Formats: sequence, C-alpha cells, structure tokens
Amino acid sequence: MNRLKRITAAAAAVAVSLSMMSFASATASASAVASGSSSKTESARFDEFLASLPAALTSSDDLSIHLLFNNPQAFGFQQVAPEHSFTSISDLQKAGTSEYDALLGTLKGFDYKKLSESQKVSYLTIEDYLELNKALASYPYLNNDYLSAACSLPSALILFTFQSKEDITDYFHLLQTARETFVKYAQNEQERQDKGVGLPAVTVQSAIDQCNQFINGSTDYLLQFFDEQIDAATFLTAAEKSAFKRQNKSLIENDLVNAYKTLKQELSKIKVKSPDGGLAARPQGQEYYQKLVQAEVGTLDNIEAIRQMLTDGMESYEEKMRQILNDPQKKLLLDEDGNLLTTDKATAEGLISALYEGSKADFPSIGMPKYTLKQVPGPVSASFEEAAFRNPRVDALPSDSQLVLLNGGFDQSDLNVIAHETIPGHMYQYNFTEMLDLPAIRQLIGFEGAAEGWAIYAAGYAADYVPEQYHASAQYAYYDTMRSYCFTALLDIGIHYDGWTRERALQFFQENFSEDITLDYANIWYDVCLQNPGSYLPYAAGPLYFEQLRDGAQAALGSDFDPVQFHQELLKAGNTTFPIYQRQVDQYVADTLESRKAA
Repeated sequence: MNRLKRITAAAAAVAVSLSMMSFASATASASAVASGSSSKTESARFDEFLASLPAALTSSDDLSIHLLFNNPQAFGFQQVAPEHSFTSISDLQKAGTSEYDALLGTLKGFDYKKLSESQKVSYLTIEDYLELNKALASYPYLNNDYLSAACSLPSALILFTFQSKEDITDYFHLLQTARETFVKYAQNEQERQDKGVGLPAVTVQSAIDQCNQFINGSTDYLLQFFDEQIDAATFLTAAEKSAFKRQNKSLIENDLVNAYKTLKQELSKIKVKSPDGGLAARPQGQEYYQKLVQAEVGTLDNIEAIRQMLTDGMESYEEKMRQILNDPQKKLLLDEDGNLLTTDKATAEGLISALYEGSKADFPSIGMPKYTLKQVPGPVSASFEEAAFRNPRVDALPSDSQLVLLNGGFDQSDLNVIAHETIPGHMYQYNFTEMLDLPAIRQLIGFEGAAEGWAIYAAGYAADYVPEQYHASAQYAYYDTMRSYCFTALLDIGIHYDGWTRERALQFFQENFSEDITLDYANIWYDVCLQNPGSYLPYAAGPLYFEQLRDGAQAALGSDFDPVQFHQELLKAGNTTFPIYQRQVDQYVADTLESRKAA
C-alpha cells in the first residue's frame, strides 16, 4: 500500500459539535424566528432563521467556538470560558431524537417554494444534516469520539489565537480543567464496557500509548507557540507578557502533563469486557455503522451499494495502473528511494503557483489565495497527516492568511498531497465558497464526503498540470492512492459491518496485494479501522461519487460538457450531500440541453 493520509485524532479538523444540551434553546429561538413578523417576506424570515442557527445549535462554551470565530459574540454566542467537549451517555439518552424532530419541524414550517435558489440548497442541506445525525441519536453507547478529543487536545491548543486577555485566561482554563474532564472520559468508557459496547483492548491501549507519548515527550512546541503569540500581543505590557509566559509554562508542565498522567491511570484501570473486533461485534453495531457512514459521507445509499461502488472503483484504478505499466510510451520516473517523481518543482510554493495556473483550464477562476506555509511541530508529526490546510475563522478578514501545514520537508513526489490540500483541493474549495457569501451555519456544518471527496477528486486533475515527462508518474501515483483508499474503505466495511476477524482481514490483504503480507502488518491497519469506524469512507466514496456525477454529465452532454461550468455548479452548492449535488448536476444538464435546442 502507498502512503495514505493518517486518520487520527490529532489530524482531525476542528468541527462544530452539536451539543444536545443546547438544543432546547435551538428549538425556542428557531421557532421564534419562524413565527416572526408576518410583514417580512419568507426569504427574509429564512435568512433570520439561518443566522440564528450557529448560536442555537452549539453551546457558547464549546471549545470549537473559540477556534472557529474571532468574535463569537457577534454571532450570538455568550462570552463564557470554553470547556472540553463532553456529554454523558445519560444526557444523550434523555435527549433522544425529540429535539431533532422539533428543529426539523421548524425548518419545514418555511414555504420552500418561496425561497431563493441558494436558500433552497441551504434548506435541503440543513434538512439532510439533521436527519442523518438524528439517525445516530438512538445509539448513545456506540459513540467513542470523546477519547479523540482528549488525545487531540495538544493539536487543538496550537490553533488558538489571542486577541484579548480573556482569550488567554480561556486558554488557561482549558489547561486547568483538562484533568477533571479526562476522568469523565475514562468513567464513560467503563460504563460502555459494562454494557459490552466499549472499545476493544487494543484501542484502549492505543489511547494509553498516546498519553505516554505526551507525558514522556517534549512540550517545548506548546511553550514556543504560546510565547510567539504573547510576544505579538500589542494589548499586553512587557510585565504582563512575562507573567503570562511563566503561568503558561507551569500549567503546561504541571496541570496538562498531570492530566494525561491521570487519564493514563484511569484508562489502565478499565476492565475491558468488549470483544476484539469492530462495531459488528457490538449490539446494534451493524445498523449504527451504516448510519454513521451515511452521515460522514453525506449519502442515503446503503452499505451494499457503497461496497459495490468501492469494489468497482478499486478494480478500475488497478486496470488504469496496469495500462500505464504496459504502455511503452509511458515511463515512470523514480527517485533514488523508489518514490514516483510527480513534479519538476523544487518547493511547495512553486508547485502551488503552477497548480493555480494549470487549474484554470478545468475550474472556475479565483484570485490567488494568501497563505502561510508552516512545518508541523516534531512532537505531533508522528500522528499527523502528510499535510493539512487550515482555513481562517468564519469571521476572518479577507487579509487573514490561510495556513498550509507540511509534515516534513517537500519533495518531488508530493504532487497529490499538495494538490489535495491546496489547489484545486481544500484551499481552492474554501476560497470559491468564500465568494458565495453563504450564511455562517453553512460554513460550520458539512459532510466529510463533500470536503475530502472534493479534495481527492480535484487532485486527480493535477497530473494534467505538470510537464509531460512527469505525467505518467503523476497519474499512476493518483490511481495508486485511490486504489488504496478504496481498499481501506472496504477493509473498514469488512471489520465493522461484516465482523471480520484479524485473520479474515489478513486474507483480504493477501488476495489484493501479496501472499507475503504478514498478520502483524495487517493488524496495523485493522487497528486503525478499529479506532476510527467509517473514517476512510469519505476519502474513498466521496471522490467516486464526484466522478459518477462528472461521468453522468459528460455522457448526457457529449461535446457540450464544459468542466469549468460543471465544477461551478457543484461548488456553488457549498458543502452538502451527494443527493443535493445530483440535483445541481441534473439542473446543469437540463439547462445545457435546453440551450442546445434554442441555438
């Protein structure tokens, strides 16, 4: 298998977590807007409803709010210290689905026909988002995301910005309260174990190992991050800067390190009663997994339909790889380590510039983004993806720089990685969406299948933007990546839906790669899938859905198909579900065929 993006807690993008604790206010505020002044148009009332959703759906003390907004109060959030994400199983059970139903009822109270086209897309997106997440609410014991929140805290801390003294004290509050929340995480896991639905022993041990890595590793990168922010803070005196630095050093080296020591101790006490294996081995695990995948990807297809698409996709990419290898006119270029050379550029900046120019042939034009390129801190590099794009906050100024993180130095095999994270991938997608001026709620909720699916699908065009001698290598590398994503997604389905044992997973490896693959190697990927059920599905199914949309439009339109116009129709919908993307494409095809008749 080639180098796949590591799906880990530390690498996960910060996302809004819809706290069930805040849904009561969501229903009340949304209902108030929906029943507002009759003198307002339906379109104006719906805009007010959309504006009310960020603060209504997310608690003001949610950590993600600080990371997603420069000025949360401007969006209706209260000025309170951020808290670590945690909702007990009992609270989830009490909440159930009633609040989802209430909010969906409010949404459906609007006259859809009277909304603008953009509002209709927002209506349908929010409806799908609520329905898909409502379907997960009936399985409170099977959600294990809380340990990811603990293990990824250091990565979240280095995303903080300080614009006031309150921001600094909020940051300190997180360090001071980490221990008590970590204890709740461990207690929650023991409760799940007692029900026979908890994490397998290998996953609990993995969390313990991550605690050990932080406890025994250097915290200098966290101190450096904080000191750099404090040095740049114009609202602090020199004396205040020195005092804050001393306080932070103490909190990091004592409170935070001790929090991880406590989490390690508490996890070590857990009596693991759950069997080794995926969700299929847990009560209701199979049906939960299907709904989890649907919510992650943004699809209504069942697992069998997704499995068939992945199987066909993997076979297709294998055939394309064979065609390149068997074509005497196509020569693969390799470096001294055997890596495919996919670009002639010597720097990431040079490659991004070339991708920007080349992408104009297939994608709508945007201005060249302003970005900053940084290296991932060494202590978190082992659990971080190869590269990452971090877009500015929801209320960022146009002049605010976007962030591209590289995990290690750039080399000439990195075309797909850079194209995925920048242009025409994530960075392009973000900058195009910014031009749409969508409501804040559309920037906060979304589907991994749309985000990662777009980035991988769009990166497939990058082979056309490199010099001819690199073209075959770039194509082969992309096909190899897609084959690997499809394989890993099928492995994930086998483990969590079919209940594959480790020996059955090994057989799957040997059938598709080599009989020389060992159980130890297969277990590495088995364990990755155990820790993150469904995580690879958006990376594999997402781009395949986009390919299907493109292929369908091309078949219908023939020579009238315009890749720039087609991609514009997809992008202007924002991050949404694939049924809604299909709706956009169907309209594009119909409009193009109508124009052909009129010509």
